Amino acid sequence: MRELCSYRLPHPATSLVMTPDCRRLAVIQNDGWDKAFKTFTFLIILSLLFINGSTKYIDARREKDRGETEWPACRMKMLWSYALLLLVLGVMLVIWTAGSYHTFVCTSLVKVSVAEVQGRLEDDLAEGHVAMSKATRHSDGEPSRGFSTNVSELSTVYRHSFRTNTPLEDHQLVLNSPYFRPRLHVVTSLVTKYLIEPEELCEGPEGSPLLLIFIPSVVTNVNMRRAIRAGWGRAAKGEWPGTRHLPPVKILFVFGRSGHVDEHAILWQEKEVWGDVLFADFTDTYRNLTVKVLTSLHYAATRCPATDFVLKVDEDTFVNVPYLLEFLRYHRKELSGRMVGYAINRPVSVRLGKWRVAAEAYPLPIFPKYLFGHSYLIHNSIVSDLVNLSQYMPFVPVEDATVTGILARALNVSRLHSSLFAFGKRGHTCAIVKNTKVTMTLVTEASHRLIWQAVESATCSYTLLNPDRLEERTAEGLPEDRKTLDDDSGPDRGVNLIQEVGHLDKEDDEEVI
Repeated sequence: MRELCSYRLPHPATSLVMTPDCRRLAVIQNDGWDKAFKTFTFLIILSLLFINGSTKYIDARREKDRGETEWPACRMKMLWSYALLLLVLGVMLVIWTAGSYHTFVCTSLVKVSVAEVQGRLEDDLAEGHVAMSKATRHSDGEPSRGFSTNVSELSTVYRHSFRTNTPLEDHQLVLNSPYFRPRLHVVTSLVTKYLIEPEELCEGPEGSPLLLIFIPSVVTNVNMRRAIRAGWGRAAKGEWPGTRHLPPVKILFVFGRSGHVDEHAILWQEKEVWGDVLFADFTDTYRNLTVKVLTSLHYAATRCPATDFVLKVDEDTFVNVPYLLEFLRYHRKELSGRMVGYAINRPVSVRLGKWRVAAEAYPLPIFPKYLFGHSYLIHNSIVSDLVNLSQYMPFVPVEDATVTGILARALNVSRLHSSLFAFGKRGHTCAIVKNTKVTMTLVTEASHRLIWQAVESATCSYTLLNPDRLEERTAEGLPEDRKTLDDDSGPDRGVNLIQEVGHLDKEDDEEVI
């Protein structure tokens, strides 16, 4: 099991404990002193209660000897005194036991223990935790910066529990439809010709990447690509502020033929400089986004077969790469053969507008439950099957509904909802800096730079970003099929932050990233 992350924590840490809602692990200093203080306090209180009870007993005996009171009254005084002693001890034991049990349960959920963090375990689960728990220092001796400058805020490293309930199925109309049976002959052609492709993206000295991120782009969005490469895209070079080591991560910008007079020259130059350009032989339009994504998946399946995960993100999405890698570490087994992202709540197929689908291509009134296209993760074990199956299914121009809905349903692939892949109606830099979101979408070029500056400085603001984009988004309007869990309903909070898409039937407040 490869080591995914080793974080530079802001201060020396000796233990990791769970916060009450089990949602995250907090770094606590001097845990040994904390336990000693609790034990000392317990003994002091116990001693005081014992002295109090003994004093009342002695007083009662003296009163009886002097004949000032009857023995039954003395006995009642002593009984009340000892009852109070037992009550206080019982309450303290219940509180202490409950706290210890809660910590144990939460720790068990994330497969991490104090012994593991301190380096006393050597099995697969302990890999990487030792380095994570030890603060590293810069060459000048100063502690390295973590993701928060305030220790009292308990800078956190992500651990989420995984829902193990039996998943609910898609709508009965979808389950009973013969539409999801592959056709006997090829009905959709697959683009396999690359005009420009990177050299040794997955065959370099680092070997195949753990995570391959592909970003559909257009040739004219030069500034947006520049902002990504200067920001979160630096993870492809193993760089992230406050992080000592990142596993191999690769980023790939994907293009089709747009008709731009200089597109080949521009993309060739970017390929020579950055080595992250894939230029395929298809007409690049919004309605062909499905083609672009399937072309990207074909590249991943054929050129990077040994990579573990493939992440599709839009250009206007900021990816919290170290946080995502922690997500993968602790859900590695559960994500095998699955997809994860932010689920669409009402997958209605519409016949008009931007996301229109012809009845000839998809006759059903609803799609299988699918994941929002701004960012979704696919385990590489199913990428090849998705690509091959796409040739035997009708072409549907709604990319996310096709890849994570129709094809996933036809392959019987589980789709998981996670609120970490947030649908960014509202966004602020603290969502990334404080590690509460894996992705933030609807991010402009300027917002990309603001978020990255916040990551570098380890400070953030709750001021909402990109208000102009939000106004544009509102003006466009969302049809019913694009409504998300933020709009209406969603999963339970707390530990159930990841759940099968079928569990999306409960009321939930609007999500804020």
